[in-house]
Amino acid sequence: MATPRVAVGIINYQDYRHLPVCLDSVKRQSLTPDLVMVLDNQSSVGEITAVASAFPEVQMLSMKDNLGYSGGANHLIREADGYEYILLLNPDAVLDPRCLEEMVRVMESAPGVGSVGGKLVLGESQLDGKSDQYSLACLVYEMISGRPPFIAATSQGVIAKRFTERPAALTSTAGVPAALSAVV
Repeated sequence: MATPRVAVGIINYQDYRHLPVCLDSVKRQSLTPDLVMVLDNQSSVGEITAVASAFPEVQMLSMKDNLGYSGGANHLIREADGYEYILLLNPDAVLDPRCLEEMVRVMESAPGVGSVGGKLVLGESQLDGKSDQYSLACLVYEMISGRPPFIAATSQGVIAKRFTERPAALTSTAGVPAALSAVV
């Protein structure tokens, strides 16, 4: 089976301090994304130019106006047309090196799953040297063919599948990973 095409989109609004660390974590993924985009709301030309120079492989989308998070997400989803999956991130998210691989693996193993969110953990700098679980978000939903994905759950990072046809409704949790069975 061929590896699915995966895009990563980061919605940014004047957060140039965290963005390089986020992009570094995307570069370190065990499953390399086919496309990485940064949508920069109400772009600051000097700041985004420096980031673009440091990450020439990243497609920078500089917006004159602030589209907001959902407007930026919808724009990125349209840009990722033709990709089976898109991971949407905030610029302060730092991914575990296997995050993308594991999210796609779960999605591929459960054809009716339309969206998966990761486990969010506060980093050491946020908790005085200790790391702690912040929240766990998993969302399962169906998408109707031809419509863009509906993004919900956490804004830190959610991956969505682009269906070509309406998936059959899940009537049981047989074959669904245990982490997802509670939300089916």
